[in-house]
Amino acid sequence: MLKRVFAAVVSAAMILCSINVFAADEKVQYIALGDSIAAGYGLKYPDTQSYPALLANANKLTYVNYGVNGLTTTQLIDAIESGQYDISGADVITVSIGSNDLMRPMINTFAAEIGVNPNSENFDKDVIDRIEYLKQNESASQLKARLDRLEAKLVNNPELLAICDNTSQVMIPKVAETIRAKNPKCQLIFTNYYNPYKNKILVVPMSGSAQGEYPIGARVQTYIDRLNGGLAESDDYKIADVYGNFTTARYINANVDMRTAGVSFDPHPTALGHRAIYLAVADVYDPLPEFMYGDANGDGQLDASDAAETMQKVLTENYKLGLEKKTSDWKKYVDVDANGFVDASDAADILQKVLQDKYRFVVEK
Repeated sequence: MLKRVFAAVVSAAMILCSINVFAADEKVQYIALGDSIAAGYGLKYPDTQSYPALLANANKLTYVNYGVNGLTTTQLIDAIESGQYDISGADVITVSIGSNDLMRPMINTFAAEIGVNPNSENFDKDVIDRIEYLKQNESASQLKARLDRLEAKLVNNPELLAICDNTSQVMIPKVAETIRAKNPKCQLIFTNYYNPYKNKILVVPMSGSAQGEYPIGARVQTYIDRLNGGLAESDDYKIADVYGNFTTARYINANVDMRTAGVSFDPHPTALGHRAIYLAVADVYDPLPEFMYGDANGDGQLDASDAAETMQKVLTENYKLGLEKKTSDWKKYVDVDANGFVDASDAADILQKVLQDKYRFVVEK
């Protein structure tokens, strides 16, 4: 009976190998999705300093970063549904998304009151130049009234609060659902939201020694709290507490004191900030097994030859699997049905997994 099973497994293996079902390319284990934070915007060396790179390097993961500057939750969903990103085979997916859902209308509000183009590539410079222009062409009281109106629009703004609720309670679960439709088995980790202007006060020189002071950090904090308060972990994904790790101004680029050099409204994290994000993600990340379940020959891929080799182990006394030569823990990776033995049912399970990618071994459940 075992010989008949072996013959069937070997025949299937030969057929599969002959039609070259599996590519020889290295498997992508980790995919980073999201906006400019995931992409590493503003870093000198994003390929090594961004939090996805740090997570991949620390855990020796092969990865692809699909972060896109300015991406919103809706755009990410569309990209996944359209197949723009192939996420089906990843073991781990991290997602940093939703900041632009809130920041874009905030920037629009700010830009409209000051009178600058919200889509300018030189937004910081345009704001500074515009305020300098207003200082020269408006009285201090007029400029102050303009900034007072802006601050008032940021106090418990119903539109912005509704955006926060929709982002965290509707769109993030929908992003997760969209990812799960393409990849039901990966580790899925979302990052929560930090305040890029935490404890910062916008200081605007008016005329002479007069200046306006506006607690931009406190105003933004209302919405960050609302966003984070609406997030909830589920069986489908975990939440990495980035907010809790952002404990120092050195993690963020922004400097909104216009009396000083290097004024910047840039909300992106510094290299230190990316390390803080990485540490938050690492706190909830479950490291992948050292070897792949079912990879009996230890070549780093799962294919029909693994099923054949497992059957060879069952039939031939003293036969050593390729994986057995690499690790003394080989049995836990080959006993995929977790019955305590390496037997024909493991070979059959491995072949089933080869034929049906979404099939899950008992040890993976």
